[in-house]
Amino acid sequence: MRRSDDSTIQRAHLLYLRGDKQQARELLEDILRAEPQNRDAMNLLNEIEMEMVEDVLEEERRAGSMEEPLDSGQILGRGLTGTALIILAILTAFPIIKMGMENGFNTEILSNLGRGGGRGRYPIHFLLVFPTVSFLAGIFILLTTYQRARAQSE
Repeated sequence: MRRSDDSTIQRAHLLYLRGDKQQARELLEDILRAEPQNRDAMNLLNEIEMEMVEDVLEEERRAGSMEEPLDSGQILGRGLTGTALIILAILTAFPIIKMGMENGFNTEILSNLGRGGGRGRYPIHFLLVFPTVSFLAGIFILLTTYQRARAQSE
């Protein structure tokens, strides 16, 4: 290794520490063209390139480039859908909860199983599956819409 290569590597390292990664990278590539086996130059170049990739990924993550932005109509539509699901869940759960409070939630009820005429016995608390899923879906829609809209405004 020549002394001039050492000083060039030191200069590249100083540029890297100051944040000028592109110029440091160019200096190291010049060294490696002249001396391809220079370990110090290879190691520093690898470190710089890894950090540059991390910077690009961080910028893309911050910019949300993986997702398309929501317009105001989409935000309104999602907000109304989430709210409607929550209201539907409350309205369908209220009579079921009332019946469960009066008769006990383990009380079995008879229910028709479709056009075949079959009947089945189910505990009252099984009827809460639909309202629970509707409620959770509504909350999920509202929360994700809020998060994306807030991320867009930043």
